[in-house]
Amino acid sequence: MLLVLVSFAFLSMSPSPHVNGVGCASTGLTGDYQVFWNPAGIEGRGFLSTYMNYSGLNYAGVGYITRFSEYRMGFVLSTFFSGNMVQMDENGESLGVFMDVYLVPGVSLAGTKGKLSYGFTLFLPYERVLGYRAYGAGINLGVQYRYRENLTIGILGRNIGYIFRPLVDYKYPLDYEIRFGGAYYGKNNFFSLDLAYPFNLSIGAGFMVSDRFLFTGGYNSRFREAASYQSFDFLTGLNFGLGFNKGILRFSYTILFMGDMGLAHNIGITVR
Repeated sequence: MLLVLVSFAFLSMSPSPHVNGVGCASTGLTGDYQVFWNPAGIEGRGFLSTYMNYSGLNYAGVGYITRFSEYRMGFVLSTFFSGNMVQMDENGESLGVFMDVYLVPGVSLAGTKGKLSYGFTLFLPYERVLGYRAYGAGINLGVQYRYRENLTIGILGRNIGYIFRPLVDYKYPLDYEIRFGGAYYGKNNFFSLDLAYPFNLSIGAGFMVSDRFLFTGGYNSRFREAASYQSFDFLTGLNFGLGFNKGILRFSYTILFMGDMGLAHNIGITVR
């Protein structure tokens, strides 16, 4: 039986179309969608739902944000599932189909003191495939500092944790990253930049058209690894998004160019 086990690699991505719409350059931004990225930037209240599809893979998330005293609290559940995959034996013969399923519940807490905002998200990743199970624990830690009224800088540690029960024979840490970023806010626009370790560059921007439409665009160098340098691969790493507000509803859509993995379509609905 041949298995390719790359557990929890999807945690390096976000299911949020707003985060992806700016190329993941979100460390210095604020909004309800930060419950899926930098907990220090969590703002607002309400319910969020997201869905992304690429290469036949499915990544979804639901969240809820509320207030607890002077703190902001968030509850999230992210899921990742492969769809039907063919199980093969060592001779290449089909043994049937199976599905790889992940569940990642989490809880966030954020606060503000003066110009400083801080937050954390605790999460418990779980995987089930072919009767095997894996689980662990992790934390995202974020800090933002409002340097000026229209300029915020931040630092974020993501996926700091460990897999205690792996699918393979040895335990291992999650693929963590440390991100440094900032955001500049104009009257009807914003610009953001993130640098990450291991090295990754993200650049994003957003432009408001009236109080209902938000256009976003970004670049994420992480996806350049998936480029095969054919035809339209020069677009790999670029993302474009659209947000529409109507009353208590917000609809978001982002398209991601992911090289050999094809196009990803990412949608989100928020009820505030």
